[in-house]
Amino acid sequence: MKRNDFLEKIKKYDGKLEMWQLETNELCHGDYILGCYFDNDSKVWKVYINNERGRQRIKLSTKDEDEAFDKLFSMVQFQAEMIRRSQS
Repeated sequence: MKRNDFLEKIKKYDGKLEMWQLETNELCHGDYILGCYFDNDSKVWKVYINNERGRQRIKLSTKDEDEAFDKLFSMVQFQAEMIRRSQS
């Protein structure tokens, strides 16, 4: 998925991710972040999640930007579904 497609599709999740924040340009070290960025050192896209204590886990490293945004979108969908289920 292209970055612009991701940014368009993600609009439907506005207000549905509660404490989760999205970052698509850089590595952030805060709590509750879903993100991706291009690592200039290793020349790959990295998709990551930070938990409630800011502990970061790289979920995917890839040279393909589209693959990175696909993975990030699936992570957003998963978190939104977990939040929805917890409210039921």
